[in-house]
Amino acid sequence: MTQDNQGQPGLTAGPSPDDPWLTLTDAAARCGYTREALRQRVRRGTLRAVKGNDGQLRVRARDLADLPPPDVSGVDPG
Repeated sequence: MTQDNQGQPGLTAGPSPDDPWLTLTDAAARCGYTREALRQRVRRGTLRAVKGNDGQLRVRARDLADLPPPDVSGVDPG
């Protein structure tokens, strides 16, 4: 994120090669979560996303690094 002229955090003008905006499909492939799990995190506010002009949600690649690793044990705790 950048800071605007008033010192407030703001969005950068566009994607940078080292920190791209990923669709939920691409993000899910990178981090191991399902698209729906990522969508729920966006809905709860634990993962920041923006909606692109094509209507798809996009998340920053660097924000995926902050997520805990997905539970892939296959055991349903409930």
